[in-house]
Amino acid sequence: MASFAVRRTLRTYFRAVVVSAAIAASPVVCAQAAPDATTPDAEHLVAEIQAEQSRNGPHSARLIDLLRALRRSYRDAGDRRLATAATERALELVRVSSGFASLDQAPLLRELLEDDDARGDTASAGDREQALLALAAKNPRDLRTVAIYRELADRKMDLHRRFVAGEYAPEIEPPFVAHYTQESLLGQAWNGYWNAISVLRENGQYSSDELRDLEMTIVRSAYQAGGAPRESSQWNYYEVGKRSYQRLLADAVEGARPPADRALAVVEMADWELLFSRYSAALELYETAHAELEEQAPGDTSIDRLFAPRIPVVLPTFLANPLASKPTAESAPHIDVAFDVDRYGFSRRVDVVEASAAVSVDAKRELVQAIERSRFRPLFADGKIAHRSRVVVRYFVSGTGSEP
Repeated sequence: MASFAVRRTLRTYFRAVVVSAAIAASPVVCAQAAPDATTPDAEHLVAEIQAEQSRNGPHSARLIDLLRALRRSYRDAGDRRLATAATERALELVRVSSGFASLDQAPLLRELLEDDDARGDTASAGDREQALLALAAKNPRDLRTVAIYRELADRKMDLHRRFVAGEYAPEIEPPFVAHYTQESLLGQAWNGYWNAISVLRENGQYSSDELRDLEMTIVRSAYQAGGAPRESSQWNYYEVGKRSYQRLLADAVEGARPPADRALAVVEMADWELLFSRYSAALELYETAHAELEEQAPGDTSIDRLFAPRIPVVLPTFLANPLASKPTAESAPHIDVAFDVDRYGFSRRVDVVEASAAVSVDAKRELVQAIERSRFRPLFADGKIAHRSRVVVRYFVSGTGSEP
């Protein structure tokens, strides 16, 4: 008996043959097969396609654009089957004119993947994903592959989120859910992001905003994987995030970024070490970043912003800051709270100093608890990490019972 993989390959092949045979001569066949889906625009495009084939033959390059326009017309009319047929034909023409390794196929494969999703055809969608990955692998240094890797990785990340929330997608419905784990889905997503990062770095895009965004997507997902920093039997989340920060630092150096940018990369790496209780490494990195910034850019405003801000930096910086608030009016209700931040980022001696009369007892308690639960970036004083720093923060309350 043929294996599942062989049967799936044969099924895909025969499906492609049937579709190809149905529209090889002209998409007019499709239009006539389902007259309810035709529109004046679609009929006009079909006539144009027939005329173009008569003038320049069935492999005319202009047919590609016409077929893609026909696809949009069918899709807007609500017929995904005809839309898919038009796109399949366009894909054949691209392969004839540009070859099977051409990235010109990518937009068409994406459209077919969109159709698969709309129909809920997860098997076909999986085939399209593999086709896109194979196409990207044939063009290892082409920057256009970044979008392919990222989009497919985003799909896996979305599947991971749904899996964790118990909202199983068709791909992982029982009994197949037993074959998926949180870590395996994350790994598939990360592999896509790592491939995209590799292409950007190989092309010298060290200052690219997209490069940083990809790395931070990995960092956030590594941090949030278990609701808190932890190590996995399959993935060491600490190491995954650390390597992203190491690459970001290398990118800042390779890209000849300003001293403040390089210092920020070191500080962010120190923040990560602190979150995972690597205290010695964290403190050493903080001190190194401070010393280098003082030496290379004395008086730079980023020194105070990084190491002695008015409001302590809550870690991790890529999540919402529970102390961030803005007054909604000049007399907005507020709470003034004082607390110590020690050299390891923990809060001590949290006290409400003053609060507006309209602020509820619950709001005060919730703010104190938020501070006690938070981790902070250590503060500097006189060029060194302070053993303990006393700070006062004004928090504006949007409502008398609002949570911080």
